[in-house]
Amino acid sequence: MRRLALASLALSLAACGPQRLQWQPRETAPEASSFAVVWAGASFHVAPDPRAPTISLAPPGAARAPWLGDTFVAVHVVRERDGWATVETLGRPGADHCVPDLPGLLPFRLRLHVSSRALTSVTVREVAQRFDDGTSIRLGRGVPLERLTQPHFYRARLGDLSTVVRLDPSEVGLRYLPSESLAQPGPMNGRLSIEALRAGVPILGQTGRVHSADATEDAPVAIVDMRGSEALVELSSVCGALRVRVPSHVIAEAPEASVDATAPAEPAPPLVEPGVPVFWPGGREAGVVSARVGLGHEVEAEGEQRCFGWAFHGGDEPTAVLCFRASDVTDPGAAAHGLAAPE
Repeated sequence: MRRLALASLALSLAACGPQRLQWQPRETAPEASSFAVVWAGASFHVAPDPRAPTISLAPPGAARAPWLGDTFVAVHVVRERDGWATVETLGRPGADHCVPDLPGLLPFRLRLHVSSRALTSVTVREVAQRFDDGTSIRLGRGVPLERLTQPHFYRARLGDLSTVVRLDPSEVGLRYLPSESLAQPGPMNGRLSIEALRAGVPILGQTGRVHSADATEDAPVAIVDMRGSEALVELSSVCGALRVRVPSHVIAEAPEASVDATAPAEPAPPLVEPGVPVFWPGGREAGVVSARVGLGHEVEAEGEQRCFGWAFHGGDEPTAVLCFRASDVTDPGAAAHGLAAPE
């Protein structure tokens, strides 16, 4: 049944007084002069045409919660023309960008097309705001923003965390160059309870709140100051640092690191190597492989190509089909048994 469903998918594809921080942009290749952030649930097309097949990058359920912190993707903007943005996925870990990587995108650099209206507002300058109660917020470039009804107010998305911040118009735009990573405040010597995060207990400024509706575990924090019944702690991400006030009882000591047991060995999947071209079903070029990757969920071959179901969001359920020249796919299992790879 899975094989039939994937084959069907393949056929359908064929058819407030902020202060500037003195950070500098990372050195960037000339052709990578502009980046943007797009919600992963946006309609990504294989050509700049509303009738062209679309590709889903989003995890299941994203359409029902379009501001989930882990459903954005950072892209390089190649060009904009006639209401379309031609973009390329990074094809590498985006450690200098402000949105978590989609695991299934990391091995590929794909060229896709989205409506220019799909580009998400982001910070285009570094932001530093400090408040009288000792709390503060620092943001790098490229933090996704949700515009609120009150002028100049936005909800900033920092992975699983979000908070409301007032920004000057010059600090908001659609394209950015990454900032250098924020300096870490010190050792993460505590943890903030998941219940406190979900309830929006951390206070930023006099009335602002930091929360995470999707937190799945306690958050590591740097304890800055214990003030009796209250603590000043710092939550950090690659593009943000939030110094907040919380009740002392929601802070615990950081747990000791644990060692995961070794997972049992599984049969080696078919492999493709960096530089191998990628195609959409039907033969249209999609991009290139950027890191060695194992494939699974093979579907019916197309001529001299082999095609595989793929989940860009990293889950188990494929949401797209990628094809490769049969000669570019290596079968380690077959080689181990002295069998030739299929021609």
